[in-house]
Amino acid sequence: MKRLVYVASCADDGGIYTYEWNKGDMTLVSKTPVYRPMYIAHENGKTYVITEGDEKKGLFGTFFSFENRDGELTDKSAELSCEGYATCHLSVDGGEAYAVNYISGSVIKFPGGKLVTHSGRGVHPTRQTAAHTHMAIVAPDKKYVLVTDLGLDTVFTYDRDLNFVSSAKVPSGYGARHLAFSPCGKYVYCVNELVSSVSAFGYADGRLEYIDTTLCPVNAEKNTAAAIRLSADGKTLYISNRGENTLVSFAVDGASLKLKQKINCHGDFPRDFDVTPCGRYIVCANQYTNNLTIFSLTGGEMRYVSSVEGIENPLCVTFYEAKQAANISD
Repeated sequence: MKRLVYVASCADDGGIYTYEWNKGDMTLVSKTPVYRPMYIAHENGKTYVITEGDEKKGLFGTFFSFENRDGELTDKSAELSCEGYATCHLSVDGGEAYAVNYISGSVIKFPGGKLVTHSGRGVHPTRQTAAHTHMAIVAPDKKYVLVTDLGLDTVFTYDRDLNFVSSAKVPSGYGARHLAFSPCGKYVYCVNELVSSVSAFGYADGRLEYIDTTLCPVNAEKNTAAAIRLSADGKTLYISNRGENTLVSFAVDGASLKLKQKINCHGDFPRDFDVTPCGRYIVCANQYTNNLTIFSLTGGEMRYVSSVEGIENPLCVTFYEAKQAANISD
């Protein structure tokens, strides 16, 4: 089976771009029309998608799936409402999907459509006037769902049916955005959008214990952090900076982070990136320059390799089930 890269192009005439991946080269295979897709997830031969919606038009975001037949997206399911605006992140585990609505400050579960809405505000005068959920992710123990709220500087823990379990704070005004779990499942790392930084938590049985926050030095007047990824061995953590337009790596030792490297992302506004399953490359989606940039990780350092142009407003990068492509070279 081919090793594939999927990219969500959040534009009126955008869609899901499918590329074949071969040792750092990307070849366009197809484009599946979807109106303003925001995030993509894969599980058990299906590709799940959320769309953004449009508050001005009164359109909620939607959730649906495709059958993924050797990379080809077919047999689209009915679209279900996410019951909120600016639907921005999706996680799927064991046939259950969790999507968050940024503007509405809510998280919804499929199947069933249970909706939980946050309330409150933070200290930032413009970005934290209300709750703004940004990510939902199932914990490695498969028992709990963690939800970040940028507007409330909080990471919430729910059970799989979205019943509240606990919550923990990042520093006030920092804006909790996305999470990554350590391979051992004992630590959670939260990239903070409003103050480029990573907060480390201890994790056990659905509860988070705040440990420390590591600032990322930024040389830009306006900057917001975006995506976070952890290497498979848990020793290197990566984040992206929009404004400074950089990818940053940290050496990881439990809850301790030490800055390793910062590199230009060769684009504008790196909204998302992902590390290849082999751990030897990064593919970065630069939203404002409509391009993807590829970096090698040879020798533990990021090195720019090439750029793929012409993907309008790319917001999400995912690799398709590498374990099914075990005979394909990375």
